[in-house]
Amino acid sequence: GGAANQLSFPYDMAIDDEERLVIADSMNHRLLSWKIGASEGRLIAGGCGPGNRTDQLNIPTSIVVDQRTTDLIVSEWGNERVM
Repeated sequence: GGAANQLSFPYDMAIDDEERLVIADSMNHRLLSWKIGASEGRLIAGGCGPGNRTDQLNIPTSIVVDQRTTDLIVSEWGNERVM
């Protein structure tokens, strides 16, 4: 599903510096951040449908959290890019 408490083909995850789980919700074309024990995630990227604009993702497949800068590095299968 596409609600804040649902995932569709979660492909990858990482833990950020605040110990939140960041999930690549691939078929919803978004990244969600989940606090430990939370019942739903918070949208942090994408979520505007699939596309190639800077506010869109297209099948995100990998996430890396740069611990020095707290930046997220995301690769997308659908756009063949890394953001």
